[in-house]
Amino acid sequence: MPMTSADADRPRRRGPRRAGARRSGAPLSAVYLLALTASAVVARVAGTERARQMKIDASTDVAHLEDAPGRALVASALVLDGPWEAAQIALVAAVLIPLERKLGSARTAAVFVGGHVGATLATELPIALAISRQRLPETSAHRIDVGPSFGVFAALGAGCGQLPRAARPWALLGLVAGQWLVDATNRDGVAAAGHAIAIAVGVSSWPLMPVPR
Repeated sequence: MPMTSADADRPRRRGPRRAGARRSGAPLSAVYLLALTASAVVARVAGTERARQMKIDASTDVAHLEDAPGRALVASALVLDGPWEAAQIALVAAVLIPLERKLGSARTAAVFVGGHVGATLATELPIALAISRQRLPETSAHRIDVGPSFGVFAALGAGCGQLPRAARPWALLGLVAGQWLVDATNRDGVAAAGHAIAIAVGVSSWPLMPVPR
């Protein structure tokens, strides 16, 4: 049917974005990486004792979660733990930037925050319960727990769902194996449990994500 003048004047509707279409930028990741970098620089300039105090103040331990849970959850994600700050920041960038370009800022934030908050509460609440029942000493309420690792593992778990269907089980298996290798080196049972929970949070987001092309 030939196009009429009315058809030509009618505004064209753009089709929906294809599922899994890559976006050009990652503004949320850029802001978060800038905040991590600033925190690392402040800790390095302040010296060893001040850097340790920063970690204590920002920790999502039982004591801080009871007093100011919101502040603790935000602060802990902005303070790096351990040496090699530049390598940690580079790893966060390598995970979050591609995921944000793939899923968008809102979905990436939801996955990261879900992993960070969910894994933190899932590991710290049992500690609080054990302390209340006198199965753990009071000192367990003041363990240092900082860093973005829970959010990063959740992002990796979500990212596996964006791979071709045949590759997903192998990618997930490699992720879990890498997680256990890292945690076997660190020998922190609470962190290991949190990392596993964070991966599960990321995997549970697959049905809510765009279908990969």
